Amino acid sequence: MKTSAITVGVSPLDLHKMPSQHLGSKVLIISGLLMIAILSGCRPKTSGPLVQDIYVWQRVWSSEVVTAVEEVVNKSGGRIREVVPLAAEVSLSAGHRAVIFPEIDYASLKSVPSCGLALRIGAFPGPFKEGDETCLYLQNLACKVVTDARKAGCSVSELQIDFDCAANKLQGYRCWVAAIRKSLQAHAEFVPVSITVLPSWMNSQDFGPLVHEAGSFVLQVHSVELPNPGEEPVLCDPVRTRAWVERAGSYGVPYRVALPTYTSVVAISPTGKVVGISNEETSPAWPADAHTFMARANAPELAELVLQWTHQRPASMTGLIWYRLPVSTDRMNWRWPTLVSVMAGKTPRGSLRVEFSQENPYDISLVNDGESDELLPLSISVNWKEAALISDDALDGFTLENGTHSVTFKATANNMFLAPGESRVIGWIRLASPTKIHASEN
Repeated sequence: MKTSAITVGVSPLDLHKMPSQHLGSKVLIISGLLMIAILSGCRPKTSGPLVQDIYVWQRVWSSEVVTAVEEVVNKSGGRIREVVPLAAEVSLSAGHRAVIFPEIDYASLKSVPSCGLALRIGAFPGPFKEGDETCLYLQNLACKVVTDARKAGCSVSELQIDFDCAANKLQGYRCWVAAIRKSLQAHAEFVPVSITVLPSWMNSQDFGPLVHEAGSFVLQVHSVELPNPGEEPVLCDPVRTRAWVERAGSYGVPYRVALPTYTSVVAISPTGKVVGISNEETSPAWPADAHTFMARANAPELAELVLQWTHQRPASMTGLIWYRLPVSTDRMNWRWPTLVSVMAGKTPRGSLRVEFSQENPYDISLVNDGESDELLPLSISVNWKEAALISDDALDGFTLENGTHSVTFKATANNMFLAPGESRVIGWIRLASPTKIHASEN
């Protein structure tokens, strides 16, 4: 994902989307949720395993991305039905059209059960008119990405449109959706259309006609939200998410819910304004006085949502789609053990331990053999008896303090995590003679 300065509530699928509306005072939130709960009791419900899909939103398909796609079936235990890569991203600003086509490795997609395509459309103020130059351009672009995929041997199951639409432009957007569907119907094999929507769009009277025109939609419930003072940013509030999902079920149109797997770094100014966000490991050029916070996908909370929806959900909620595919080089995203556990509605098992090498000098390592990312301890003491300490050292990310028969490794940052299946050497010690050593977290 690209990094840019943003306002509160930026969508992680699109860092330029406008924020969803805050719900106001606690009294109004509670009242609104109670009303939704009462009304939702009259709506059809269903239960059972959820269909689960996943996004591949990379613009550059490295060898690691290709491998990740090829391993989807095996790594997910067959739980992933559809993989949806970003097929094209178009900018329509200021009358200038520019489109990026990621170099998708379609050969790797032949290994997945089903393949959708995502068409990303940047902000556009209008006008929206069927048959005009802009509309025809988008119709042709939609047909191109589908045709190119088919020529590459990919059977396309859907075209998903992700448009940066203002809430007051949904009626115009409906015009585009109708035109694109009409163009795709001319293909020998019709490709269904779905659209990505924001919860705030449901406040518009034009939302219902829009999703009925599309035929299906994806409710994106994750975005970086500015918290109350003293609290860290969140990606997906479970209380609001439940309410949005119930409300989406009232339209009677099939929909999936998009849930997060990633971590965002959020930069906030001294006045409390969000000045930047990054979903990547790179360090953006943010103001020097900005404070940074980690907004992480909360695995236990999301697992609880999945479990609840498995037992009961709106009848028109057909499944989930995860943002985004685990890739070995993506340090800002869950690994497969975490995602597979959450997909099953289970809180990932945590397990972080200290491990020593067998011979003197002794390497001291942290090992994560659990299912979730583990926060590294701020201080770890290594102790032994009698043998004299000859030499020692701490590696990157830790400093070292010596005692008589002990050393203490101290973390230089308070937000370091270790992914499932990974280990990290934090330092080493050399003793005058071999002896038994122990470790404890301070």
